[in-house]
Amino acid sequence: MLKTLKVELFSDSDLDQLQDQVNEFLYKLHPDDVKDVKLSSADGTYDILIIYKQ
Repeated sequence: MLKTLKVELFSDSDLDQLQDQVNEFLYKLHPDDVKDVKLSSADGTYDILIIYKQ
């Protein structure tokens, strides 16, 4: 089966809540399907971009 690269963006001002959302999402993926994770923060907002195969 051919897999497609996909992107999921998480953003929140509450870092603990953001981590919970990201961990819940990553738990559903096979580790080999996660291709990259990008982190950034500015003005009190945290962003996590996950690139994965599905």
